[in-house]
Amino acid sequence: MEQIKYKAVKYIRLSNSDDKIGAGEAYALDVSRKVRATFQMNIKNGYFVGGQAPYGYLKHPDDCHKLIVDEYAAGIVKQIFEMAADGQRINAILERYCERSC
Repeated sequence: MEQIKYKAVKYIRLSNSDDKIGAGEAYALDVSRKVRATFQMNIKNGYFVGGQAPYGYLKHPDDCHKLIVDEYAAGIVKQIFEMAADGQRINAILERYCERSC
């Protein structure tokens, strides 16, 4: 510490503790910000960044950041929306599809 004062270097601590926790926390925060920024940039550019494709879609076999329509599931989704548009209650829609799959 004496050498730092002698050379007129300003010393700023990240933490009050004597160990390297402060530097580790700063590194983790920096990595977190970079990962978040990358996710936001990918979303803005239209890339899929989730782990599992939403119902009605499949991940593209060549590019996991693109989605393609699952034709089978798309038909079910269309039926559900048509039933809802016709005024059927959510419970009635659920009962209909539970009867088919249960």
